[in-house]
Amino acid sequence: MDPMTERDDIPPLPEPWPGGDGGDASGSNVPTGPTPDAGGGCAKPAVFGCGCLMLGAVVLLILMIAMSGRIVEWILDTTEETIFAALPEEVTEQDRERLESSFDRFRRGVADGSLNTRGLTQLQVELTNAYSRAQRGLLEQVDVERLLEAFDTVLGAASPEPPPAPPSEIPIAALKGGDHLRAQSPVVSSGPA
Repeated sequence: MDPMTERDDIPPLPEPWPGGDGGDASGSNVPTGPTPDAGGGCAKPAVFGCGCLMLGAVVLLILMIAMSGRIVEWILDTTEETIFAALPEEVTEQDRERLESSFDRFRRGVADGSLNTRGLTQLQVELTNAYSRAQRGLLEQVDVERLLEAFDTVLGAASPEPPPAPPSEIPIAALKGGDHLRAQSPVVSSGPA
């Protein structure tokens, strides 16, 4: 078959560009007049929509920051109510009062920033565990004890390890293996010698 003969199974060639003269002198199908602007980026409605969405996100972020104290207070209130509603009968009145006092002291500590941050992760784990078990009706005395221990760590009521001794109290024997002389801190003078 001759390649120049028409076939029915091949679609026709595309029409020339609108507004063009059907091609240039070389016979190609390239427009010679102005081309429509393909443009880049977003169309004006999309830019407006994206701008409004971004503005809304910024406003929401500002509101969340401004209301973070209230959000924390609400979460603590909800957690406390759920835990107290599910306290088992074997929890003593003394532990109930201690737990209530711990929640109150924790709220004050959050407000004034006086919490021991070392134990916050453990407190979060114990609060989440106690809340989850309380919602399912599975809260036990041991959960309350763990929660109280975590509160004590954060609130400073219990210090599991003593603070390190000041440098002047560390025995040289502990440092070098020598006799029991005490390390002396250097004396710094602020005036002329």
